Amino acid sequence: MNNQDIRDLDEAIQINPKNSTNYINRGDTYAAKGKYDQAIANYSRAIELKPNNARAYTNRGFVYAAKGDYDQAITDHDKSIELKPNNARAYTNRGYAYQKKGEYDQAIVDYNRSIESESNNARSYARSYTYRAFAYAAKGEYDQAIADCNKAIKLRPDYATAYNAKGNFYTAKDEYDQAIANYSIAIKFAPDHAKIYLNRGNSYNKSNNQDKAIKDYDNAVRLCPNYVTDFLNHSFHKFLEGKDAVEEAIELLKSVSDDYYKSGNLAAAAYYRGVSLLFLPNKIKAQRCFEKARDEGFEDNTKIDMHLENLK
Repeated sequence: MNNQDIRDLDEAIQINPKNSTNYINRGDTYAAKGKYDQAIANYSRAIELKPNNARAYTNRGFVYAAKGDYDQAITDHDKSIELKPNNARAYTNRGYAYQKKGEYDQAIVDYNRSIESESNNARSYARSYTYRAFAYAAKGEYDQAIADCNKAIKLRPDYATAYNAKGNFYTAKDEYDQAIANYSIAIKFAPDHAKIYLNRGNSYNKSNNQDKAIKDYDNAVRLCPNYVTDFLNHSFHKFLEGKDAVEEAIELLKSVSDDYYKSGNLAAAAYYRGVSLLFLPNKIKAQRCFEKARDEGFEDNTKIDMHLENLK
C-alpha cells in the first residue's frame, strides 16, 4: 500500500461518490498504513451509502480493536454477523475483542463458531485455531492451546505464528527444549520477526544457555528492521507470568555488559550496552555505544556496521 493507492481511490471516489466499495478499499488502505481514524471515516461513509454491507462493519470493527476500542469493535462485529451469519472473519475478530477484554470463554465460543463456519478456508481456519489457542493459554490450559496450534500447523505447515505460539506455551510449561525447537522452526519461516528471536533468547536464558540467549537478543535488533514495532506488539497475546520478555532481555544484556567492563573488555562492554539500549529503544545512546565499541577494537565490525546502518 502506498500513496498512489490512496490517490487512485480518491480519483475513483470523485468519479463515482456513491460507490461504497471504493470507500471500503480506501479504508483498507488507510488501515494498512496505521491511519485508523481515516480508515474508520471511510468505512462509516460506506455504511451510510450501503447500510447492509457486512464487510464494512467487519473491517471497521477490526480497526476499532486495533485502536483498543473493544466494545465498539464487538458492536460492529455483532452487526456484521447479523447481516451475514456465516461471517467467519467477524466471529474471529469478535473473539479477539472479547479476548482482549479478558472474556476468554466468550472468545472461545466465537472462535468455535468461526471454525465451524462453512465460509472458512484453510488459511482462516489456521488463524482461528491459533487465536483460540491463545485464549486457552490465558486460562492456563496449555495442552489444549498446543493442540490447537498443531491443528493450525497441519492446515498451514509454514505458519510461523503458530510455531511461535507453541514455543510460548511450552515456555509456560517450563519445557524449554520444546519451546526452542518451535521457535527455531518459526524463525525458519519468518526470519525477520524480532519477537521470535526474543522469545527463543528468553527460553535459552531460562535454560541457562546465556551465550545463545545473547546471540538471539542481538539478532532480534540487528537482523529485523521493524523490531521496535514487533516488540510493541509482543503483548498482543500476553498470558505468560513473570517479567516482560523485553525487560528480561535488557537485564541479561546489561549484566553481560557489566561483566565485560569489569574484566577490562571495554569494546564488548560498549557493544552489548548498545544492544540493550536498542530494546528501550534509545537509539542515540545505542549509536554512541556502537561507535565506542568500534573505537575500542570490537572483534566483529560487521555487526557494528549493520547496527549503525540500521540506525541511520
